[in-house]
Amino acid sequence: MWADPATLFDELVADGRFEEADALLEEILDHDPDNADLLALRALVRSALKDPSAALAMSGRAVTLDRNSSFAHWAYGAQLESDGQFEPAERAASRALELDANNVDAAALLAQLAIRRGAYAEAVAIADHGLEVDPGHEPCLGLKAYALRYSEPTAKTDDAFASLLAAYPLSGFGRTGLGWSSLDRGDVDGAREHFEQALALDPGADWARDGLIEATKAKNPIYRRILRLFLWFGRIDSRTRWAIIIGGIVGFNALSEVMDASPALTLLAIPLMLAWVGFVLLSWTWQSLSDFVLMMDADARKLVTRERRMAALLVGGTCLATFFLAWFAFMGRSGRIGLGALAAAFFVIPLSGVFNTPIGWPRQVMTAYTIGVAALIVVGLLGPESVAGSLGIALWGSVLGSWLASWLATRRVA
Repeated sequence: MWADPATLFDELVADGRFEEADALLEEILDHDPDNADLLALRALVRSALKDPSAALAMSGRAVTLDRNSSFAHWAYGAQLESDGQFEPAERAASRALELDANNVDAAALLAQLAIRRGAYAEAVAIADHGLEVDPGHEPCLGLKAYALRYSEPTAKTDDAFASLLAAYPLSGFGRTGLGWSSLDRGDVDGAREHFEQALALDPGADWARDGLIEATKAKNPIYRRILRLFLWFGRIDSRTRWAIIIGGIVGFNALSEVMDASPALTLLAIPLMLAWVGFVLLSWTWQSLSDFVLMMDADARKLVTRERRMAALLVGGTCLATFFLAWFAFMGRSGRIGLGALAAAFFVIPLSGVFNTPIGWPRQVMTAYTIGVAALIVVGLLGPESVAGSLGIALWGSVLGSWLASWLATRRVA
């Protein structure tokens, strides 16, 4: 009995029978090997079969076969994004949208890539374009809502996630988004309910599980206020965040000069300097430190993954070591130990960065770098006076480690 290949293919994919769908496409391509759209379609099937190298090669060849195929460019961009090649992926997605302004999947991919580089307003505009073509497109609805959380007031974010849930009532992503919006407002109980519902819909949703952990911690009124501060800090764009940090460095140096020129102002300057140092460090370590506190509760400890427990113990231990070094420096009036305390405090930046990088070569590089900074601190504290300068090098090494960690966090491991 004859069956339409297109209909058969759709049925196979709908049933999750990707191996049979791949075999069908291979048979068709044997008779039409230069069909770019079919080759791009097969690339998507190979991707579903967890064969990324073949998917990337097939989609790349599809673009070569037909430079004017919007579908081929989108498929190629999707594989490049999966491979961690974000700039080429963005070029491919842009080209796909240029060739066909109605390619809503290309719009979704482009919005996703804009979010990755922190261009949230741009992502909203791109997703809106996709929704003009298809008002019910789930990826564009979700991406728009996610980007609004970082670029607009909470009310607009709530409306966007509510729209997603209205169209897709079983969307765990939409439920999770409402949970984070509730946390932004300080509604801990509402957030917890949303996260629990999201995990019931999708038990493997990391974003929902992270939210449930934060909602559990936020039962503590002190932590709740800290959480709202750093949720705000996490939503501002990278340029503003670095302006705060770099501006703080300039201000720190200016206050140091003021204290040298007018010792009477020391009591005013020191609290400001310590507040800035604390702000910078907490912006990197608040999650690990709050995990450290959460682990004191036997029931709540079960929510924290093994990796996050390790990060919490290492960061918490480093903070305790910093406290004792600062105490010894104050009691003994030792400038060397004081510099060691400052270096140890900033050491939590690369240390936290280790756990924010993908497992594989990015984490190995960050781990090696962090061990090197730690060695400089140990040598500076325990070695002869002539090598005490390594503490200053370690301090700057920790600051530079923030840039390295941020870059490595964007790398993908095949």
